[in-house]
Order: sequence, then C-alpha cells, then structure tokens
Amino acid sequence: MKRKGRGAQNISGDRETALPDHVAVRRPTIIPNLDLLAEIDNPNLISESKGLEQRNGRSEHHIALRLPDSAQHRVFGRKLDEAVEVYLDASTFLVARTERFLRTAEDMDLMVPSSVEFSDYRRVGPLYIPFRIVNTTGDRRMGMHQTTMVLSNADVNAAVPDALFAPRGGQQ
Repeated sequence: MKRKGRGAQNISGDRETALPDHVAVRRPTIIPNLDLLAEIDNPNLISESKGLEQRNGRSEHHIALRLPDSAQHRVFGRKLDEAVEVYLDASTFLVARTERFLRTAEDMDLMVPSSVEFSDYRRVGPLYIPFRIVNTTGDRRMGMHQTTMVLSNADVNAAVPDALFAPRGGQQ
C-alpha cells in the first residue's frame, strides 16, 4: 500500500506528506461502531456505566470506554491509551454522540477535545445509519473547528468496481 498503509495528508498535486505515526493509528471516529465499540470483545477493554443523563430533552446512557495501550504500539515511548465517552440514546440504544481527547498531528503532548454527534438515523438494509454527523474539535479557549456531514443517500453492500482501487497515474 502507498505510504506503508499510513495514509497521507496535505495532498496537493504530486506532493503528499505521510501522516505522523500517532495520527495514522486513529480509529475512524465518524462511524459509530468502528470506534472503540468495535473492541467490545477485547478482554483489555475497560467499560464503565456512568448512568443515565439528560441532554436536549433526551435521556442518554453514558458509557466510558478505555483501552490501555499495549507495549508493541507505543510511538516514541509514549503510551497511547484510547478513551472515549459514548452516549447512547435511551430509547433506541443508537450512538447519539462520542467525546474524547485527541493528540494533535503537530504535538503528541497537546490533547484537544473532540466530539462527534450522530443524528437522523435511517434504516438502510439491516443497518441504522446516521445521516447527519457533526464533528467538533477544540474548545472556546483554543478555538473550535466544526464539520457537518449530511448524507443524501446510503447503500449497504453495494457493488464496487475494481477500477476504483487501481493505482492513479501508474503509481504503485
């Protein structure tokens, strides 16, 4: 794979910069069940129910998940424990939002708050998919960046042409 599977950032023309190692290992947090919830069978996952909370007139189950770093995944000798606060809608048990602290790409010692809110769930085949995802990084003190993704449609197990995975411009 390109960049040894690490991904790239700052793509402009032919120039790509490889993601720093501590950023390349992040989970796809905008997909609710690919977050730490995907580790639910991992015996090292620590979960704690924080109880029922009210938010915007709705009841949410607050669950704290933490996955301690294993020695083989340490970057520059630093522990990269993963922790996320998950809020499940009490009536549907779908993920309403997640909160965590992320290390910045520029400085492994700087942690910024990040939250992702999921709403407008619709049934697509056998799954419920959030059609509105709001990702907020930062806070009022350090500045905030917010991205809203609204899906117009979704398909499950759609056929994907092999040509989409062909190298671009003869790159390997």
